[in-house]
Amino acid sequence: MSTASTTPIAFLQSLKVTAAKKTVSNNPQVLRRMKMARKLWEQIQLAKSQAEGTTFTLTKFRSVVDPDGVRRSVETPRRVRAW
Repeated sequence: MSTASTTPIAFLQSLKVTAAKKTVSNNPQVLRRMKMARKLWEQIQLAKSQAEGTTFTLTKFRSVVDPDGVRRSVETPRRVRAW
């Protein structure tokens, strides 16, 4: 039985630990640029729908807990405000 308890310790001691590198793809300027492009796209779609006389709504997913206690995601409309 003593060999079974020392095996995990020996395995853990044989592992090498290295520092994790942070990804450099999270450039704040690129993130802001993409957010602005997304908002401009929403405004263009809103203007097109208003010109056609229809309503433009985006949908987002929300997690809701059922009365049974089960969590599930529900698609809800998201309002887009005109600038």
